[in-house]
Amino acid sequence: MDKLSAMRAFVEIVDRGSLTAAGEALDKSLPTVVRTLAALEEELGVRLLRRTTRRMSLTEEGRAYLDRCRRILADVAEAEQVDVVEQELKSNAIDWVLVGVIIVVVNLSILLLLVLGWWLLKMKKDAPGLDLKEEELGA
Repeated sequence: MDKLSAMRAFVEIVDRGSLTAAGEALDKSLPTVVRTLAALEEELGVRLLRRTTRRMSLTEEGRAYLDRCRRILADVAEAEQVDVVEQELKSNAIDWVLVGVIIVVVNLSILLLLVLGWWLLKMKKDAPGLDLKEEELGA
């Protein structure tokens, strides 16, 4: 039994108030939903729902398990969202991102300052996450 699928089915059953409605929402047959719930209850060793032909209600264990299922499923959804963002970043062809600190220590000379200044400005423009610091030798 796929535990996450069983948890989703259990939450759907409670949210929709019926096994049939949960089956429709999950695109599963009624017998499949019933078997999933029974297997979940058997694996946990507790009754999650009190069922009659006309009513269905949560047991105390079912209420506690429902809260845990909601938290777990929310965490899974959040984790899947991270994967979506990661995929979007990859699909936007971001090859690299520079983040860090560059410390440059040099003797002052006009030519070096011009070349280095141009390079540092280019780096700052290309990688705004960099923190550039300059130190002068002999000062």
